[in-house]
Amino acid sequence: CGVAFGKTRLWGLSNLRVKETDRLHALATEMKKLGIKVEEYDDGLDIEGSHFGVKGAEIETYNDHRMAMCF
Repeated sequence: CGVAFGKTRLWGLSNLRVKETDRLHALATEMKKLGIKVEEYDDGLDIEGSHFGVKGAEIETYNDHRMAMCF
């Protein structure tokens, strides 16, 4: 979603906040490090994608293997 043109809305995902880490917050935080515009809601994210402006960054995995795999 972060490199596709346009906005992607993910919703109905409030259960991701009660896993090994708050995966919604972690995803938003780490995507912002890459220069991706993300707006966080109680149950989801809005992601404004673009091929331009995505940069490299050191990603925190929060000791959660699914966070590591998603990036």
